[in-house]
Amino acid sequence: MLSRALRPAAQVPLGNALACTAIAALVMHFGRTAQMLPASFAFGVALACAGSLVMLRALFGRSSDTRVARVRALVLPPLVGSIVGGGADAAMHCGDHAMSLSLAGVDLGGGAGELLVICLASGSAGLLGALLLVPQVLAIERARLESEMGTPEAAAAVAAERLGVVAWGVALGLTLVAWALAVPSETGVVRVLVAASVAGVAGQGVRAARGRAVASIAAGPYRHAGRRH
Repeated sequence: MLSRALRPAAQVPLGNALACTAIAALVMHFGRTAQMLPASFAFGVALACAGSLVMLRALFGRSSDTRVARVRALVLPPLVGSIVGGGADAAMHCGDHAMSLSLAGVDLGGGAGELLVICLASGSAGLLGALLLVPQVLAIERARLESEMGTPEAAAAVAAERLGVVAWGVALGLTLVAWALAVPSETGVVRVLVAASVAGVAGQGVRAARGRAVASIAAGPYRHAGRRH
């Protein structure tokens, strides 16, 4: 059971989801979301985490070929970012906390216009997630291609293992940055992200200690993404 939970097919999506969530937390921090309505920061982080898990499920397990995987790695992060931004904006206007946001000193005026601008800005921030995912798709594609050309399959398995380490390492780095920058109203939520990333890195250490490498790249992340049509 432990070996199954620690395999790259599970750990790479989880690590990347946490990294994308940390990016969302940083974006909301610089947008001063928590200072406007503290609950909106927690809501935005939870929405980013859920959206990232769905996105990475579609990317890792549902991509039919390499081209589809690359397109999804580019398109899905900005899309999820737009959804998270729109949700956080809606949360900031709930109850008796009516307000109008500004961007670079320009009052957005509330309403649909403000929602559109926030969604576009958040979608642009989602490009950071794309910068995290696209190189991973390319790395798996290259590993599978080398395997098809006669490179021992173990090399592709090692590539999957390394992605797990990279994903959780990036997640830990981003969550620590978010923690260092967090204001008091953000600290509780960010601590949860840090604890989860520490647990993920520890899981990679346990896997390395057990010496359990995946037997095939098909058991790793991007199960379909490396297939060339």
